[in-house]
Amino acid sequence: MRDRLPQSFQHYRQTLQDWQQEASADRALAVLKARDALQAVLDAGITPGIYTLQNLHNLDETLRQQVTAMTPLVNFAAYRRSLSPPATRWWWSLDELQPPHRRDRRDWLYRGGQVLLWTISLGLLGDIIRRFFLGGPGVLGVSAIAFSSLLTLLNARSELTEAGQEGFDDLLKTLKVPSHWQEEAKLCATGLLSLFLLGLWLSLPTISNFYNRLGIANAEAGRLGSAQQNYQRAIALNPDNVDAHYNLGTLHEDLQQFEQAQTQYAIALQGDVPQAYNNLGRLYLLPAQTDPGAAVALLSAGLEVLVEQEAELKTKGEFFSTQYNLYKNLGWARLQQGRYEEAKFPLQAAIGATQNPEAAAEITNPASAHCLLAQVEAQQGNQTAALKSWAECYRLGKSTNPDEDLWGFQACQQLTESNQPCVKD
Repeated sequence: MRDRLPQSFQHYRQTLQDWQQEASADRALAVLKARDALQAVLDAGITPGIYTLQNLHNLDETLRQQVTAMTPLVNFAAYRRSLSPPATRWWWSLDELQPPHRRDRRDWLYRGGQVLLWTISLGLLGDIIRRFFLGGPGVLGVSAIAFSSLLTLLNARSELTEAGQEGFDDLLKTLKVPSHWQEEAKLCATGLLSLFLLGLWLSLPTISNFYNRLGIANAEAGRLGSAQQNYQRAIALNPDNVDAHYNLGTLHEDLQQFEQAQTQYAIALQGDVPQAYNNLGRLYLLPAQTDPGAAVALLSAGLEVLVEQEAELKTKGEFFSTQYNLYKNLGWARLQQGRYEEAKFPLQAAIGATQNPEAAAEITNPASAHCLLAQVEAQQGNQTAALKSWAECYRLGKSTNPDEDLWGFQACQQLTESNQPCVKD
């Protein structure tokens, strides 16, 4: 055994010299293994002489000086996990002996930044999940939640668990990221996650608009249940999506759910949607909750908003229909108030709007204004004008429109009593 000491000592010296001549991961490991072999001989009870002891001290000092060069090449933490060396074998902990880099003085700041970004990320993720589930997530919602949650969990594992931290450290070393840049790298990884979640959170209004358009398509196809669900998703993702509130209001109105429709129209008013002024005003003209005074206020305000948004509404192809309905319903409200002369102007303005060639495709209920004007003229005692208006009411009326179906029946009665034919267009 005593003969092995010089051999082990010489092997240690030679591997260290080889390392100094050409640094590589293999040569670094050879040095560490040679030091292990030498220590095994010493642990067997062999006492080195003074000369050997002094040289061993010098070689160990030389090894310690190699820490900066070896640390990027050798994953000391991984080998400690595999070999579980005792504390006396200090050469397997060379990375911990490395003097702190001047950049490491700011590591506390980067760790604080990570905590702040984690707080922001978790807050954003919680709000995103809450909004998607509030309206029913759907396929798109589930995909967004699953992807963002997976990224967050992976990042959390790498930052908050010991195994994850070690794995992330190993990855950084594999990518040859210097140790003094590792805290910055972790901050960047957390920052990228935060940016992704912030981007997703900022895109919620866009996703909301997508669901609103999907709801419109479903409503036009007669899939009212799907339409309602998509409108609710749009509102959950962006409570300020006034178009979705308005569309949900129209859906509730079609389903005779007037209280729910009123609520949605009232919210849409906050976004100055002129159609919402019209539809809410019309609800106040129905028998269940007649309030023509409230209707007049809403419809008059809607006409003011219409003027402000004329260019935008013409681009959308919604100006003439909105203008027609606001004037028609304002005339209806004045009729209910018994203010017949004041009712004629808005009704005539509504009829005038139908004469515009561009309005033909937009206005789907041209008979309604004639039907209401006929009632106003009859109340004023102008039977000749009333019969002419009744004839137009019946000719243009559609049985699919509940109001026009009722007024058309009344029109035919009036025409029959005056010996005039009831002629459809």
